[in-house]
Amino acid sequence: MSYNNKKFKGNKKKVEDNYCPPYSQEVLSKSIDTLNLPEEISEKLKAAKIDTIFAVLKLDQKALLHVNKFNKKNLFVLEKQLKSNGLAIKPLEELKNSPKQPLFQNQDKSKQNTSNQKPWQNVTDNRSRLKEKGFKETILTEAQEREEKEKSRPKQKPIEEVKDIYLKINKNGKWGFEDRSGNEVIPPEYEEAFNFKEDLCCVMKDEKYGFIDRKGVIVIPFEYDLASSFSEGYACVFRGDKCAYIDKENNLITPFIYDAGTAVENNQSRVKKDDKWGELHMDSPNEVRWII
Repeated sequence: MSYNNKKFKGNKKKVEDNYCPPYSQEVLSKSIDTLNLPEEISEKLKAAKIDTIFAVLKLDQKALLHVNKFNKKNLFVLEKQLKSNGLAIKPLEELKNSPKQPLFQNQDKSKQNTSNQKPWQNVTDNRSRLKEKGFKETILTEAQEREEKEKSRPKQKPIEEVKDIYLKINKNGKWGFEDRSGNEVIPPEYEEAFNFKEDLCCVMKDEKYGFIDRKGVIVIPFEYDLASSFSEGYACVFRGDKCAYIDKENNLITPFIYDAGTAVENNQSRVKKDDKWGELHMDSPNEVRWII
């Protein structure tokens, strides 16, 4: 009897991802807004329902690059900002064909099961012993296991989005704005554009960042290598690998000495320097209380 050598496509079993980022639940449950990411990256992640730090760190590089319109440049900026906060995404899994260690490599051979008893017989015997001691056998279905894991995940607080009067538009790879009636208000001429915050918008032109107002007038020139939106009148900007804070008149509030900085909230922010995090108060920006 001969058989046709055909490959049958079976239903592939889904590999369950049990990876849990090694950080506290308090950190994992925070919104990605606390990472001070560029608006473009933040919007792409939120569009894919990745709106908490837990949801970001659960993914590796390959998974993030599968997010709609998420590119390598976005990934580089994301990982850099995560690193500045002492965080990292899921490491790439090892190749399936990589050599594995022998099962009993470091065990005493005399302790290995040399009897003729089958593995399933051991399981049956163990269950019997547990029942004799009063333990109740509990078998969870696949659906119950999923439900239990969902309960153990950090609770995600819904993020309220405030709709701006302007909407971003993209023409030929350049960004601009229109009002909600569809009228163009700022021509699409920028390589990157955040949302308006406090009536100013962070935009990039010729690979440098600056700020414009709602009429498209340049308020802060294109002189920074990276920048974030204004918050409570202040913005964190980079020159090279160091950042500082500026006000809306482009006055320096701090020197360019920090490795990272968060958005200002309640008149204070957190800054990183020499692998230490500290609290910076805008009333006394030259004094930092180092906490980590």
